[in-house]
Amino acid sequence: MARSDDGRRNRVFDTAMAAPVVSPRSHFSPSTSGSLNLKSKEDRLTTFSGWPVSFMSENSLATAGFYYLHKGDVVRCAFCGVEVAHWEEGDNPMEEHRRWSPSCPILRKSTSNAGSSTSSSTNANSNPVYDECGLYGIEIRPNSGPENGKPLLEQLGVNKSRGPVHRAFTSYNARMQSFETWPLSLKPRPEELVEAGFFYTGKSDQTLCFNCGCGLRNWEPTDDPWIEHAKWSSQCSFVVLNKGKDFIQKAMSKEQPLLQPEDIEKLGIKEEKQTLKSANSCSTELQQTAKKSPELSSDRLCKICLQEELGVVFLPCGHLVACVKCAPKIENCPICRKPLTATVRAFLS
Repeated sequence: MARSDDGRRNRVFDTAMAAPVVSPRSHFSPSTSGSLNLKSKEDRLTTFSGWPVSFMSENSLATAGFYYLHKGDVVRCAFCGVEVAHWEEGDNPMEEHRRWSPSCPILRKSTSNAGSSTSSSTNANSNPVYDECGLYGIEIRPNSGPENGKPLLEQLGVNKSRGPVHRAFTSYNARMQSFETWPLSLKPRPEELVEAGFFYTGKSDQTLCFNCGCGLRNWEPTDDPWIEHAKWSSQCSFVVLNKGKDFIQKAMSKEQPLLQPEDIEKLGIKEEKQTLKSANSCSTELQQTAKKSPELSSDRLCKICLQEELGVVFLPCGHLVACVKCAPKIENCPICRKPLTATVRAFLS
């Protein structure tokens, strides 16, 4: 279900600011009402009275850990709190659950059971799925189908394009300004969070990604915002463009509990040093090239911020006009004004 420009983003923004935010250190556990034990499949099944989606089995949803909220077709996991909506024919509840909350305990349990296999034939040819990660109150257009039906384009590095969820915070400066009331004693530092795409909601230490709407809280001094962002929102195009698939896979492969500080230091700081080394090396090469051809340096600059190097190709027009930081906030090509349907990471030699 495509998202229309009918003001939904404004309503989503208000909802997201008030919605529960997942913790980097522990899953959000929804409160239960009445005498139901929602950790029990039988009790979850009782919540599906009046379920409106005829092609989606209540039993398969309950098996995947979901119970019905009696709001549209929104269901919530009783174990991790993630919400999914806008179901389409051919969707697999377990695969959708795994896509949006890969660390959920019920998924790890189902993976260890012999009867957890899923069919790939129905999902492989299904239409693109647009789910709602209701834990943040944010509608998310995924960059791919379920893992067993992953499009070839994504494997080639082509990411479907969508506009940012929180337009007011697309710029670095806007996100930084949101941290004016951030308690000085809290870590990570605002600069680190802003660089990773987060802005401050003004409540406790709750932060949201401007691009995908991912929300994180309960930050600890050893947390790396990029690692947590990749772990909890692996489909975010801002993370994909800036850090790459290898980084995301490394972040998602970490089992709970999270790594010890010394291990995080090995991953986080070491990788940061490697990134800085690579950036310095690239900068040196650019300076050497600029000496040979003064005009080339300006040609390589992002046409949006005029600071970073060009790094993203817009499709279908093929124009190369933005860096990895600016590309996620653009919906129409600045040159030809054509709507973007996908992006590809590009590296200038």
